[in-house]
Amino acid sequence: MTIPLKTSLLACISAVAAALNAAEETGAVQKDESEPVFVFLRPETSSFWNTATNSSLSLPVDYPVGAKSASLSVKGLGYSKTYTGITERSFKLDLPAPSSPSEENVYDLVLEFDNGEQKTARLGLVEGLRPDGEGCTRVIAPANDAKWGKALKRAVIPIPFGTESFTVQTNGGETENIETGLGGAQGWYALKLPAGANLSLSLSTPGGETHAANITCLFEGLYFTIK
Repeated sequence: MTIPLKTSLLACISAVAAALNAAEETGAVQKDESEPVFVFLRPETSSFWNTATNSSLSLPVDYPVGAKSASLSVKGLGYSKTYTGITERSFKLDLPAPSSPSEENVYDLVLEFDNGEQKTARLGLVEGLRPDGEGCTRVIAPANDAKWGKALKRAVIPIPFGTESFTVQTNGGETENIETGLGGAQGWYALKLPAGANLSLSLSTPGGETHAANITCLFEGLYFTIK
């Protein structure tokens, strides 16, 4: 996992770069290219840092001063598991592998150390994004294509950076304000879909923009279409 750099490190990066340039000019450093890395100074604006396409993950465990062990709590819709006795610098986490979009999920991770400190993260496990198709995602077809308005069990909703409100109305009833838990950062939210219901979703972003969509929640089972 590549750790995003904070803006406060820019001065340090510049100083190191200047030192390397000076050393190169004197012949003290060989002109070998380094490994390519990603540097994001504002990770909260990119889903790159909170999206997984593989259900098997290697989590780095950075122990704070005085801590020697940790426990990991993982919770998602319909899923909860706790791992204890972690003492290594990395931990292999295996999540339920989604075999279809209806099995996708969003997981809240809490890493608690034996000195009382905690580190948290939210991770979207999105089956539709594949390592062999880097940079691509699902494309929503025009609204008149009926298949895009139907979903089963749950839906993983992408939440844009700076989202001000996200609401859901079920079967034309009362509108519910959804707390995504992202605090304005870009990320994912797992929405449980009640079978047979019609949902109206509305999402507001800065500048007064509002985006809306309607979803029909399917029942599980076999469907026949008669034309």
